[in-house]
Amino acid sequence: MSPDPPDAPTDATASRPVRADVTTNGAVGVVFVAVTLRNGTAADVRVRVENDLNGPVLPPRQAGVPAAGWDEDGFTGVVPADATVGIGYACPTADGGSAPRADPDSDAQPASDPISLDVLGPADDVDPSATDRVADAVRTLGRATPPADVVPATAASDADGRAAEYPCRCGGGADVPDVPAPIAEWLDAAERRVQRAERLTDATADEAAAVLEGCGGVDGVATLPADLERDLASLRAVGDRIEALAARAADTDPDPVVSSLVGRAAADRFESEACRTNGTAGPRSEGTR
Repeated sequence: MSPDPPDAPTDATASRPVRADVTTNGAVGVVFVAVTLRNGTAADVRVRVENDLNGPVLPPRQAGVPAAGWDEDGFTGVVPADATVGIGYACPTADGGSAPRADPDSDAQPASDPISLDVLGPADDVDPSATDRVADAVRTLGRATPPADVVPATAASDADGRAAEYPCRCGGGADVPDVPAPIAEWLDAAERRVQRAERLTDATADEAAAVLEGCGGVDGVATLPADLERDLASLRAVGDRIEALAARAADTDPDPVVSSLVGRAAADRFESEACRTNGTAGPRSEGTR
């Protein structure tokens, strides 16, 4: 015996070839919508599921593009005969992540549904030219990227600009060395978090949706406030120390003294080597007998 569906069909849906059972879960200003499509007929049926929540659709993705059948408003696909298909998406909402929920222990229907379902007809009526061939290729082959060797180095070092603020009087004309790798990695990670926080500051629902798409969903920003607070404290502490050290370094001029010391040491070594070679006490001992 097949299990009973979670929600009893209403008069409006009992006669439809495909039914939709919807559950929602809201968190951190985002609603997660799960839809179960049930086809009770002996034919494949094409359907359209559209989002009715107050926010954009964040569909599942393959190789960076929406999964097959998804667009900015919802999903279009085929439910096989006598089968069930499950789909789901996320929706950032301006009202803080609220969505109508159906009580599984109650026969009452919610005032409004998070989705609308349209039965488009038999699956045989699909126009093959309507598919997005480029997106299909990306899903299958992955997104094309150029070889690393041909990508120009766009991240020009800011060290030159910072060093110009504190010109050192040391001679030699040596180039400023690269930032040590561990420090550069830490700064890069902090910069990515700051950029993400900048995009989310006073963001609209659409802008927040774009950020979530780029960071893998809500999990990618859940710890951002705490991470940013730690970054701010660390950056301020390190920045104060770097600025103080740079100012101290700019006020130094060790070259004259160091050059004199190096020259004197070289002369002493030459004199000592000459003494050992000639077997004498050196020029300073010639005046005493």
